[in-house]
This record gives sequence, C-alpha cells and structure tokens, in this order.
Amino acid sequence: MSNNDSAYITNVRNTLTELGNIGAGNASTSLSVLLKSMISVSPPEVKLCDFRELENAVGISEEELAVGVFSTIDGEIDAVISFIMPKDDAKNLVGMVMGEDVEWDSEIGKSAISEISNILIGSYVASLENLTNAKVRYTLPEICIDMLGAILSVPYIEFSQISDKSLLLSSEFKVGDYKIDGHIIMISSPHSFDKLMDRLGVGGVV
Repeated sequence: MSNNDSAYITNVRNTLTELGNIGAGNASTSLSVLLKSMISVSPPEVKLCDFRELENAVGISEEELAVGVFSTIDGEIDAVISFIMPKDDAKNLVGMVMGEDVEWDSEIGKSAISEISNILIGSYVASLENLTNAKVRYTLPEICIDMLGAILSVPYIEFSQISDKSLLLSSEFKVGDYKIDGHIIMISSPHSFDKLMDRLGVGGVV
C-alpha cells in the first residue's frame, strides 16, 4: 500500500468516526430525554468490513442468539442500516426502559427494543443528513431475533450482488447499572458509498 493510499484510508476512517461521534451524541441526547436519565456513550469504533468479517467484528458468534433491527435508507443515498446487539444486552435494554418484570422477547419487550432502535437509527441518519446535505428517508425498523448468522444474512442477500463492504460503528451505552454494546451496520451499493464519501469531502472509493 502506498503512502497516498494509507493517508486516504486514514482520512476516510477519521471522517466516518466524526459521523459516528455525532450520531452517538445525538442518540445519547434523545435517549436521555426519553428515559429521563443521563446516558453515557463511548466514542464509536469505526470499521470498514467485508461481509464475511462482520461476525468477528461485532464480537458475537454465528450461532449466538442476537437481536437485529433493520431499516432501509433511500433518496440520494441507498442503504440498509441495522442495529445489532447480543441477547443479554437486549435484556438490559428492555430492563432499562420497561423494568425487570418485562420479558425482553415479549411483544412489549420487542416494541421497546424497536422504539429505542428507531431513535438510534434516526440519530445516525440525521447526522448523515447534516454532514452530507443529502436528502434521505428511512423506513420504520423491523425487528429480528435469531442467530447472528441468520440476522446478518438479511442485508447480505440484498446487497451481496453489488457490494462486499459494510460500515460498522460500535459503541457502548451506559445508564445506571445497565450496559449495552450496540453495533450500527450500514451496507450500501458502491455508487451510494462513493457518493457518501464525496459528500463528506473525501471522494473516491475505498
């Protein structure tokens, strides 16, 4: 890899980290208002991954039960964006919102997960719009509870024919005694990713 390539990739990661920081900050503010409690968010870890690297990158085994919440983005940028977390963190999330008496995989629990995920995804989409001035919209999220391998197959099936890259933003959310390790994954076509980089002032394709 040449020095120019290395500098370019570093620039891309720095730019995407800024996007992640703004999104995490927006999410923290929105959730703090909703829950009436201060939420701390760690600086996001940003990775550009091949599809086949995602399982290792999120730190959950392929056979482990996980929760995925999916939304699609369309407009000037097309993508699938998802929020993924391990089962135990889904339990923490429901306990944080609804109390310990509510089962995490009940209809009420899944509704709470969807509502919080919608806020998280919306916060990242809003930061994307603000930084790029792109006009995009996203669908209401759909929740999926399954083994991680099955969950990751959803965006893979949609985009594997046109792209093999994904953007992964991982942050830790804390409120009181609860901790949630959440992973925002965005997968788009090369054309949309190139447009995103161009709007962020980086340009080119990774």
